[in-house]
Amino acid sequence: MTEHEALQSTVTEILDLLISHGDAYVVERLRAYRDRLEAGDPSVVQSLRSEATGSMGSLRDRYLSASNGDYITATEQEAVNARLGALVERLAEQTRP
Repeated sequence: MTEHEALQSTVTEILDLLISHGDAYVVERLRAYRDRLEAGDPSVVQSLRSEATGSMGSLRDRYLSASNGDYITATEQEAVNARLGALVERLAEQTRP
């Protein structure tokens, strides 16, 4: 798998996780980034790096919970957010220069 394919895979995994839990905050933005990746736009890597390493409003700041309107139970919350965190960390690694 090429670096580009690995990056696309990570973005898709994040999208799948967020969609499966009813995310209404960042899915559309990530879909647009994925589309740019698929089109071969190299400038999207910087945007993805900002998502993975930023603060308020970024993926790093996203926490899935029922109180945020997500489709998640209290028993799922810890494991699902740990998985999201690991994926975001992988994205950060993949987008480092």
